[in-house]
Amino acid sequence: MKTLQVKNQWDMSRFFIHICGFLLLLEWVRPLIGITNVGRLDIFVIFIGICFTLSFFQTKWQIPIKVVTILFIIHSLYYKNAFINPSWLTTFFSDLSQNASLFFQGNLLDISPVFPTFLFFLSFWFLSSFISFWMIHKKRGLLFLILTIIYISTFHNLHLYNSNYAIIRTVVIGFFMLSLLQIERIKESEQLQNYARHLTKLLRPLAIFIVLSTTIAYFTPKFGPQWTNPMNFLKFKTSEVNEKPKVSKIGYGLDDSQLGGPFEADHTIVFTAQTQNKQYWRVETKDFYTGKGWEVSEKPKKISFKNKNDVMSWYEQNIKMETTAAMITMQKSYPHLIYPAGLVSVEATSDISYSVDPFSEKIYTMNGDSSTTLNSYKVTYETPQFSIENLKAVKPNEGHETSSYFRTKYTQLPESLPQRVKDLAVNLTNDKDNRYDKVLAIENYLTDNSFVYETINVMVPAKNQDYVDQFLFDTKKGYCNNFSTSMIVLLRSASIPARWVKGYTEGTLDNTLGDSVYKIANNNAHSWVEVYFPGYGWIPFEPTKGFTNPYHFINNAPASTSQNSEVINSNNEQMQQRNNEAKLKSLIENTEEVSTKKITNSKKEFSWWYVFLSTIPMSIIGYILFTTRMKWLTFFMILFYKYRKGDAVYPKAYDALLKQFARIGIPRNESQTLREYALRIDTLYSSTDMQQLTLSYENAMYQKEQGAAEWNKSVQLWEALMKKAASMPKSIDFDAVI
Repeated sequence: MKTLQVKNQWDMSRFFIHICGFLLLLEWVRPLIGITNVGRLDIFVIFIGICFTLSFFQTKWQIPIKVVTILFIIHSLYYKNAFINPSWLTTFFSDLSQNASLFFQGNLLDISPVFPTFLFFLSFWFLSSFISFWMIHKKRGLLFLILTIIYISTFHNLHLYNSNYAIIRTVVIGFFMLSLLQIERIKESEQLQNYARHLTKLLRPLAIFIVLSTTIAYFTPKFGPQWTNPMNFLKFKTSEVNEKPKVSKIGYGLDDSQLGGPFEADHTIVFTAQTQNKQYWRVETKDFYTGKGWEVSEKPKKISFKNKNDVMSWYEQNIKMETTAAMITMQKSYPHLIYPAGLVSVEATSDISYSVDPFSEKIYTMNGDSSTTLNSYKVTYETPQFSIENLKAVKPNEGHETSSYFRTKYTQLPESLPQRVKDLAVNLTNDKDNRYDKVLAIENYLTDNSFVYETINVMVPAKNQDYVDQFLFDTKKGYCNNFSTSMIVLLRSASIPARWVKGYTEGTLDNTLGDSVYKIANNNAHSWVEVYFPGYGWIPFEPTKGFTNPYHFINNAPASTSQNSEVINSNNEQMQQRNNEAKLKSLIENTEEVSTKKITNSKKEFSWWYVFLSTIPMSIIGYILFTTRMKWLTFFMILFYKYRKGDAVYPKAYDALLKQFARIGIPRNESQTLREYALRIDTLYSSTDMQQLTLSYENAMYQKEQGAAEWNKSVQLWEALMKKAASMPKSIDFDAVI
């Protein structure tokens, strides 16, 4: 014989079991923070919470809700079209197909983040369903607790996660969960109807045991990782491994936060450019050096322009410039422009606009509000001439340098930068009396014979080792990322504003394609340096050994010859092939990496305390809504039916009333007639309301034309019965009223 009191106790027990399942599954998410390239793991915590919430409320449409939630989150992270626009789904399924192919080919470095994100969603969906089945239906939780402990311990012993306190949390949560499940099993086997007074006796020794064991575990010495770290080989996390690391292919990519490691050449053509001038082709800049690589210090921002670039400028008023044009034909599809510095305008199809992030200077191609790609386009740009004499005359702390924000942004260095790097910068520049000579001294130092251009035997810094420090003092071997990053760090150590630029070199001239047509391949992916000179703007420099700066630097000083000027660093006829450059890991996609990093602070890690604390009020609100569901469901049902007209209303409203009584534990038996059931209800309430309503309902059913009239006469009676059901005392034993 069941009572509502027992039912509510069961709901509370289920509530805490679901909370325990959620917290245990949360322990599966934590170790992934440091080893996955999926930018935001909090989205999986939210998804897991939704899964357990749906399980607790026993929602009928769980699968559609979960599918829509997954698609909505993936769309908000990786796609720009409106969610209700089905075109993004075509792109999404195409991405899944391509990434699945790369996955089965073993080409893991080229997989885009959308694929592992989708797999994580499926994995946590399965795990949450697995937990709900075994804990709620089978009332068994030991298996999942053991799996969780093995999972955490494995990550700990592989040096991937410090699980000292995670194990303690897991055991505490697990003991509490197992105790609840054991109580439920005892209740069912002994057919206990009122076990509240026994619950305290059962939980008291359990609480004492958990507190004592947790205290002992907290203060007991703990073993460190016991196995060799396999990530030394798999992820190139240290320069001291003996195994030969996996070699990736060169190509433009998004993630520059972990530079280093070997690569192999890739001759795939990215685009061709028909132009009379050789120059580097830009994609974006980055300003925040982390000690391991580069990031953008500001949150992404989008500023639109149609054809004329009125957002960005690179050169200032003192530079002599000449306007020219180039025709770009893309061989690979990217949702952004590849463009030269000094860009004035872009000509493409009429319905194309451009959205630029002024902090990274990345220009996205847009068709309305959606991202798109261009097959070909024409760029008009200004080619500069840099006067060496004028650059030597530049005074610091003028122009943009009067802004403390600007100086802080472009002279930023991590606090962990070794002192010997700063000392080297001082030694290279302290005898120079102008900025240009200081920059040239650092550039010449890196092109000296002591440094070697190398693409294969290139190490990744160890965990506590700085990327630049390793290159300058230990290996002295590397490619463009090593040289360019080292020059910028040395410049900033000398208080000279500088930034990191990535894109492509000018490529290889191919007259078979037409007049002055250059082929630019993945091999031409490159990074270089831009230094700020007040009054002149951002001036490019090339520190990578074997590469020549394609921009014109002229000397205006008088010479003994008849010429008044000579080209110092002009187009070099013996320009080397740009093969084997740049360690760049993955194909470009239309994604924005939202950085919460501030200029003077290191990146802030995601705080799980916020997630944990936010689940408490959410769980309380959810439980309150669940326990009071009869009242607010009744309100909405009355509102839905009361003011409706027509013959079809009465049958639906009467059926809703029957469901209302069934919901509180008074279902109608299959063998009962409506009049017998109405008598049962009226006996319970000591009234005749249900019998009167049933007679009216039968009249409406037998005389179809009287349906609307009967409903109008009985709607108040129906409303009163709905409210009576919603306010039924919890202590009433319904089974006794048979």
